[in-house]
Amino acid sequence: MEFDLFLEALAMDTQTTYEFQQDNASPHVSKRTCKFLNAFVKKHGLTIMDWPPNSPDSSPIEDL
Repeated sequence: MEFDLFLEALAMDTQTTYEFQQDNASPHVSKRTCKFLNAFVKKHGLTIMDWPPNSPDSSPIEDL
């Protein structure tokens, strides 16, 4: 998978940390999705950014 290769290339940069951002929409916080995301971030050394649920005002690109 190309995405795995991309993340492995990012992991070579040991000075930068990466966070995964999601919007906490209902499909994104289901048990199955959370299980997948937790395994994904653990495998690739990422973290999941804390994000308030149902908060469209917090979107940094909403005005674009």
